[in-house]
Amino acid sequence: MTNRWMRAVLVAACGVAALAPAVLAQEEDQAAMMAAYMEKMKPGPAHAMLAQLAGDWTYTITSYENPEQPVTMTGVSTKEMVMGGRYLEETTSGEMMGMPFQGAGITGFDNTSGEFQSIWFDNMSTGMMMTEGPFVEGGPMVMMGEYTDPMTGETQNVKMVTEIVDADNHAFKWILVGDDGTETTMMEIAYVRKM
Repeated sequence: MTNRWMRAVLVAACGVAALAPAVLAQEEDQAAMMAAYMEKMKPGPAHAMLAQLAGDWTYTITSYENPEQPVTMTGVSTKEMVMGGRYLEETTSGEMMGMPFQGAGITGFDNTSGEFQSIWFDNMSTGMMMTEGPFVEGGPMVMMGEYTDPMTGETQNVKMVTEIVDADNHAFKWILVGDDGTETTMMEIAYVRKM
């Protein structure tokens, strides 16, 4: 074996030896990244709270568009945990303002951001409402978002509160929040589990 050949082999061996720690570090980084992903994808206590809302429900809406003459409407709702218990999917049908009503939504809890996230859409509009809010163990689910008034085109802050009363009842409030923090309840929904 010539000296030139020996030198080339030594240089190559040194290069491999120099790269080994970098390759090991990269493998450790990938393992740590995978472990973090696996941990964040696990359903937790917030998802267990959402699961309490799963089932078939009848509901009664009380609308306070005119607070002096509240209007009530009824319907049915099916809520189901999907994607391995990570999201609550809802479909709703009933009557609103004398017209057939259909709505759908999905709510989840993002372990990474620490927030509930929800999207809702129905046949009474062409927009989707998105809300989010933190998980408070033992407390109601409170999410904030924005609503565009179809009459004025103005954007208003909205608060949505879901409270689990017991295994067969939960309540929902849709609240407008003024710039000064004033809260006005526009709608309440009482859900009763179908037996």
